[in-house]
Amino acid sequence: MALSQARLKSLLDYDQNTGQFVWRKNGRGRFKRIGAIAGTIRKDGHHQICIDGILYATGPLAFMWMIGRWPEHLVAHINGNQSDDAWHNLREATQSQIGAGERTRKSKRYSSLKGVTYDKQHDKYQAMIKVDYKAIWLGRFDTAEEAHAAYCMAAHKYFGEFAS
Repeated sequence: MALSQARLKSLLDYDQNTGQFVWRKNGRGRFKRIGAIAGTIRKDGHHQICIDGILYATGPLAFMWMIGRWPEHLVAHINGNQSDDAWHNLREATQSQIGAGERTRKSKRYSSLKGVTYDKQHDKYQAMIKVDYKAIWLGRFDTAEEAHAAYCMAAHKYFGEFAS
């Protein structure tokens, strides 16, 4: 049986300003007491809460609590802080949109500019963008800045408000 909004609200209160869930009822375990902050923090920084033997990430729980449905996609944290589940900091996103907001990789092949790598063979900078697990080639350029400008244009085209 899927967790409903009514069941969720009977067990937990959600403070939309802080993003914290608090137990409304006592449950099994020493941490499930009325008024206690619910859940634990995973290694990746996301909060999770065990309800009826199932672990739920708190971002999707906030969607269920606030609007009565599970998110259609993933839940992204606008400020990048995975533990900040305040309602104003959450939005639905696809995997590609979440990736658009991630930082650049640190590698010798990669420039410090997002979407840009150095092609030693051609002595040029190249730009690529990933959209829905597909790499889209944007071209080779004389400078890293030109390649990054091409990436930024593509990011705004494909990711809109999620582009960074």
